[in-house]
Amino acid sequence: MNGLLVTFVFLALLPGCVSKARYDALERERDMYAAQSLTLAHDTEQLADVAATLDEELAVRDEELAQLQATEAALREELGAELLAGRVKVQLMRDGLHVQLSESVLFPTGSAELTDTGRAVLLRVVDELAEIPFQIAVLGYTDDVPIGASLTARYPSNWELAGARAASVVRVMEGAGVDPERLVAVSFGANDPVASNETPDGRAQNRRIDIRLRPIIP
Repeated sequence: MNGLLVTFVFLALLPGCVSKARYDALERERDMYAAQSLTLAHDTEQLADVAATLDEELAVRDEELAQLQATEAALREELGAELLAGRVKVQLMRDGLHVQLSESVLFPTGSAELTDTGRAVLLRVVDELAEIPFQIAVLGYTDDVPIGASLTARYPSNWELAGARAASVVRVMEGAGVDPERLVAVSFGANDPVASNETPDGRAQNRRIDIRLRPIIP
C-alpha cells in the first residue's frame, strides 16, 4: 500500500513543479491511506482474537455435551427397569440432562420422607452424577389437589410439600458426597404440570421430582 502511494505521488509530480497546496493534499491523502491501513490491521487482529475465543468456547461446549451424553447413557443402563416401567425418564435437553422420577418411586402419598426403595434408586442416580462438576437442580412438583386437612399443619400447601420433597432429595445427595455448592432445591408446587390434573393418571404424572444436571460450574 505505501509503495503504491509513493508511486502515485511521484507520478503526480512528473509534469513539473506542483503547488504547495497540491503537495499538502497529496500528503494528507497518503496519511489517510496509511491510517486506514493501520485500522484494517487492528480490525484483522481483533477478528482473529474473536475467532480464537469462539473456538475455545465451542471446544468447551463440545466437551460438556460429551459428558452429558455419556452420563445419559450410563443412567439409561443403570435405571433400565425403572425406565421400562415408566417410573423414571431420562432425557438430554437444551438446558442439560433431565432425570424425572415419579412420586411412586420416591415417596408415600402426601409425604416428603423417602422410602427405602426411593433412597436406593436415588443413590444409583447420584453415582452417575457425582463425578461431573456441573450444577444439580432438584425441582419438586405436585398435582393440583389441595393438601388434606390431616397434613396442613406440616405442609400448608403444595408449595411446602414440593419444596420439602426437593430438599429431601438434596439432603440425600449431600450425604452421598455431592458438594452442596452444586445443589439447588426448587419448589414448583402444582405449577408446570406435564399432564392433565383431571384424571388420576395425569395427577400421578404431575407428582414428580425432576433432577437437572446443568453445565454450570459453581
